Amino acid sequence: MSRASLHTLKPALFVNSNVHNNNNKNSLFQQQRRTLADASMTGKILDKARETIDDELKKQLNAVFIFKVSGKNYLLDAHASRPLKVELLEEDKVPEKVDVTLITDEDTFVKMAQGKTKPTSAFMTGKLKIKGNVGVAMKAEKIFKAAKVKID
Repeated sequence: MSRASLHTLKPALFVNSNVHNNNNKNSLFQQQRRTLADASMTGKILDKARETIDDELKKQLNAVFIFKVSGKNYLLDAHASRPLKVELLEEDKVPEKVDVTLITDEDTFVKMAQGKTKPTSAFMTGKLKIKGNVGVAMKAEKIFKAAKVKID
């Protein structure tokens, strides 16, 4: 192969052409933007939780949570056998095997994270709905305590 043909092949071999196409919804750039940073206060709270959940707390949680907040789905996988995973999910990408799904609005979620509203109180007043294991749902308060969120 000539040097000129190697030069023309190099970009195709080492660079995904989707990265450069900002209009392509499947591009690496678009996939990277689906992080919690673009998800308002809920994303900030769960980002803080990700930073503060240590191995000991992860062993205590040992569960997969879905937080459905104002229509957006957030995964917090704190299963002891896997690395901690916290991410914003697309509606059709919610895993089938989760221990609990907690459904609420952002205002209630933020108040729970700040400690202004207890998750049990939110549940009793209908502001928090739970699908799945209620015992695991009670562990969600540990996540909020770990994050110790202070919002200006």
